[in-house]
Amino acid sequence: MALQSQMLQERRPMTVVSLAIKFNAACFELGKLQHPGVDVDSSLQIKQQLLLAAMDEFDSHCTTLNRTYMLSSLQRDAVFHLVLHSSPTFLRSIQGLLDTVPEKTNPWKLKVLQTKRWILGGQSSKVTVQDQLTVWAQVLQMNQVKQCLLAEIVNFEVRRALRSGRSKSLTLEKFMELCDYSCWVGHCLSNPPLDDPKMLASVRSRCIEGEYLAQFRMQIALKSPEWTAEQFPWPGMDPSTSTAVMNNDIESLNEQQQECQFKADVLGLNTDCCRICKHLSEVESNTKAKQVAQASWVRGQIHQGRVQVVEPFMQSNCMVKAGETIASLSHWWGKFSQNAAAVSGTCLKVFYCDCHKFARMSDDAMNSMFEMLQQFTSSDPKSSAAIILVTTVASKKRLTGDRAERARLEMRAENKGFVPVLTSLKMNEGPLHGNDSRQVCYDVYVLLPEAAGEDSLFASSYLVRRRATMRDAQWLPPSDYALQTTPQPGAPTTAANLSLEKRAMNLLAGQDVPAVLFDSLLHTSDGAPKPLLTKRSDVVILLNWTPYEGGPETACLRANLQGPSAWKCCSLTLDTESGKMCEARLARSLLLDWKTGNHQLMPKPQLVFEAELPQHEVEKFRGTEISGLTIMKMNGALPEIPAEVRRKWSSDPVYATEWIAELKKCDELLTSPEALRAGGSSEPAAAVAAAADGVAGGGSLPDDWVPKPKESLKNITHTCTSDIENLSLHIVQSEGDENPTIYLEANEDMTVPTNKPVFKVGASDWFKPPKSTRLLANEAERSLYLFEVRSDLVKVVVEVPGNPNLEPASIRDVLHEAEASGVIDLSLWGHTCARPGGAAMTGGEVDHFVIAPIAADGEESAVKWVFRPKPIEMQNARASNLLNVLPKKAIMDSPRVLVTWTITIDEAQAMMVPKKPEIFLRENVPLGKGQVVRVV
Repeated sequence: MALQSQMLQERRPMTVVSLAIKFNAACFELGKLQHPGVDVDSSLQIKQQLLLAAMDEFDSHCTTLNRTYMLSSLQRDAVFHLVLHSSPTFLRSIQGLLDTVPEKTNPWKLKVLQTKRWILGGQSSKVTVQDQLTVWAQVLQMNQVKQCLLAEIVNFEVRRALRSGRSKSLTLEKFMELCDYSCWVGHCLSNPPLDDPKMLASVRSRCIEGEYLAQFRMQIALKSPEWTAEQFPWPGMDPSTSTAVMNNDIESLNEQQQECQFKADVLGLNTDCCRICKHLSEVESNTKAKQVAQASWVRGQIHQGRVQVVEPFMQSNCMVKAGETIASLSHWWGKFSQNAAAVSGTCLKVFYCDCHKFARMSDDAMNSMFEMLQQFTSSDPKSSAAIILVTTVASKKRLTGDRAERARLEMRAENKGFVPVLTSLKMNEGPLHGNDSRQVCYDVYVLLPEAAGEDSLFASSYLVRRRATMRDAQWLPPSDYALQTTPQPGAPTTAANLSLEKRAMNLLAGQDVPAVLFDSLLHTSDGAPKPLLTKRSDVVILLNWTPYEGGPETACLRANLQGPSAWKCCSLTLDTESGKMCEARLARSLLLDWKTGNHQLMPKPQLVFEAELPQHEVEKFRGTEISGLTIMKMNGALPEIPAEVRRKWSSDPVYATEWIAELKKCDELLTSPEALRAGGSSEPAAAVAAAADGVAGGGSLPDDWVPKPKESLKNITHTCTSDIENLSLHIVQSEGDENPTIYLEANEDMTVPTNKPVFKVGASDWFKPPKSTRLLANEAERSLYLFEVRSDLVKVVVEVPGNPNLEPASIRDVLHEAEASGVIDLSLWGHTCARPGGAAMTGGEVDHFVIAPIAADGEESAVKWVFRPKPIEMQNARASNLLNVLPKKAIMDSPRVLVTWTITIDEAQAMMVPKKPEIFLRENVPLGKGQVVRVV
């Protein structure tokens, strides 16, 4: 059959109108075969049977080729109406439009064809029961002449919109109005009082161009029972004859007065709106310039604090250095200790090493430690001591575990000229539980140089004599663990997925463990413990051999402010990554301590952080007050249209539609993003919404995406509970559907928020080139998420340990917050991230960041890492892994949800690293109890 060969040549599904034309031709072909000699158009019953047979045959071929080409029930109804209830001229007219205009401006879409207003015999919704007995029931009823006229009017409206640069298609409300207008015009043209064909052709052309829409709206608002076609504004007719009924209802003088007053009010409204928009634009410009100046001022203050306060303080009080050899580290230690020991009082030196930072401590690491320790104690053995925390992660080469580690350390210490004193560190038992594998007591060695003998200043120490600490030490919370990881996607970000070695590095981390050990070492054991040093002129110099999270350094700085003696700390390491992380964390803590003014880590410096702009700078951004408003008013910083002004013309039968349109235009201007940023929002009054009576239009989402009762859902295949309280998830998949749809159900009256993920991703993998390149080239891959950002307004969720309820924020806001907290060089993984070159405080849009993917060396395109969820069965779906069930296209095509990346902050590299995508709503959705809404 010819229809089958035509469909096989199509590469994409045809429009409903194109299908209707082809089905109409198919009916004639089938009629010649099955009913020879019978006119198909003359028998509606025969044509209906032939149409059903043609559609069934079409669907059977689609089942063989591609199920997506099959007609849905809504498409079948639309084709049914087009073939059986419209003329061939009407079909050809709208097909001609579809062949010449872009698809998105096509007015003859399914939502329009679903209405029955345009079909033959269709009646207007404006015809009431009382109007059934008047001429208006006949005037507004559709026939073939009016239907063809409707097609010409709609086609002209679409082409005129394209010529004027408007690309949006007609709204459903505008289409319904044009249907009524074509019926009114068609009725008048069918009963003309004119005999001149040229004059009638001119009137018809003007009707198609919409010149009589204003008269139509006035007459349809009145719907006089005595109306006749002679009251149409025919050219050359006596005005008293064409407007007889109108003059009986509205006096001419009052009409002119009302028109003048209405025009004056519209002019005043638009004038005030222009003045307010100009004022708000100035306010926004001044506010934006002030924000830029404020951000620049804070950045300057932070940079000044870092250069003039933090860096000099760290250089003389808590220096952190990483080197490749012991010789280079000894050089730094010599310079630091020489400056720190230049005091008039007693000087004690303490060497600190937490072997857990090595996890399984190798022989090379132990040799390096003792080599540095010998140089540390060589200059003054009497005032030197070392604290060594024995690791609990024994080497795999030693079967006896902890005992072998202790024996190895003791033997090495004795060979190097030290006396090892085994003591115990007791931790607080409160946080431990039955399944906790952590110990309560840990082995600690105090190493005293043999050269000091009994003259060692630490001989009477509490830690040496009593072999215990003065109090229990507190555990570092897992949320505060320092995660030294490579800044790349897929790296461990929480203590739960760290290796045994990484967990051991944080086991005795924090500032409380070293603080307890230092206090116990620097107090006597005779009677009540007394400090070894009591004068401010005394000093304790700490050499930390295992810098990592900054705990010993912080304990030293706090002791410097709170203790009777001064403290200096020098952290040296052969591990470059650990040294960088420790230095960055310590510098950030000191900068924040200076910025907040708490001064818990360092004394108050001369330079004080000033958060606010100087007053003389603020005065530059002070704008002028608005004046000259006649209708509107300012409610503080917010523009407002008074309620009495809104109601003035909202009920007028002549000017209501135009007045409501003017109010809507003003409301759109006053609630624009510029107005909201400048001063707030101006919500239109409920009275106007009621007066509009649907003229203003509704939401832009299709009917399938609006809330509806749960009873309307069919083919629910799986249900699970959402992480959002009082919310359930339903997976719906009909037989034949390729992809499932997701619905949310409210168990109570609620508003589904945008600050919590609707559902998340479960088990997944990150892939880097070259495998990611192969995956992206594979068309069969349905769920590949590429982390590629090209705007600083993209929203992300910054993961903070211990705080799971975090809201999405733009990358611009994250960077601004980081700058305010002292991190002025935070970057985004795999992207360049910087302010535009030459940005200055000019009041424009300069306080933003230019973000672009980074290309690899020698490559033109960026290095692409992809995230792929592992597929799971639908019956195993939960809110925590629902993304593993859905293809990416279904997520990206949804108007309801947004893919938002969760990122972590790598502190050592000052970098935002992607972790996984999560699904959030684009906007809040109010739901009543038992209602459902489609999200995917």
